[in-house]
Amino acid sequence: MPTMIITSYNQARELEKLLGTIRAQSVQPSTIIVADDGSSDGTQMLCKQHNIQFLTQPDQGYRKAQILNEALRVAQSQYILFIDADTLLEKHFVEDHLKLAQKDHFVCGRRVDLGRRVSQRPDPLAWRHLIHSALIGETHGLKRALRLPEPLRMLLGYTKAIDILGSNWSAWRSDIFAVNGFSENQNSYWGEDGDIYIRLRNMGKKATNAKGKCIQFHQWHTRRTPNPATVARYQELLLNKTYTWAPDGIYRTSL
Repeated sequence: MPTMIITSYNQARELEKLLGTIRAQSVQPSTIIVADDGSSDGTQMLCKQHNIQFLTQPDQGYRKAQILNEALRVAQSQYILFIDADTLLEKHFVEDHLKLAQKDHFVCGRRVDLGRRVSQRPDPLAWRHLIHSALIGETHGLKRALRLPEPLRMLLGYTKAIDILGSNWSAWRSDIFAVNGFSENQNSYWGEDGDIYIRLRNMGKKATNAKGKCIQFHQWHTRRTPNPATVARYQELLLNKTYTWAPDGIYRTSL
């Protein structure tokens, strides 16, 4: 069974809702690790109440990559599943990731973006609420909530390779360590997932598209805008076919 790593920052309310959808999973992760970037909203106490492993660090700006690497050092499972605290999971989410896992591949999913009002409901994933929220233009990407059989996924072209979205992906621990984990040079919002995607790709690992499986929902909150320089760096790195090792990753050495 996989280790599930949940990244968080001052999202205790969202995390509590997420934990309810994890408890309802058809297949449970072997371990849950909350990788916390310095929260001060009671996230640690919430994890203690639910007997969940909690790793944190001082709040010194955006340092998601650092705490993810710490979680990877602690994780014992051969397979790792990454999600964010502000998401909700369809009950087959973990099961689907495991079914799609295969040697020399990593699984890339996407998510439905929930509207503000439906996110605040006690039962945000009820279809009647989701459809209403989509019809009034608040929830986006509702078709991503459809879990499809494999033949239909293939017929619709849902197997075309895509890149990593940090809140919904999974990979073999050995492959992540082979590219030295997350680059801790990524110290502003957005980009750490794209950076590791490029290195996995350049190492010859293949992306498996999870569209129609691994259904995830993003709880509404005010969104940040990526730094244009960070986006430009990612676009430049996409063209680099030799970048396979992050010198400032899990191991602070160079190859």
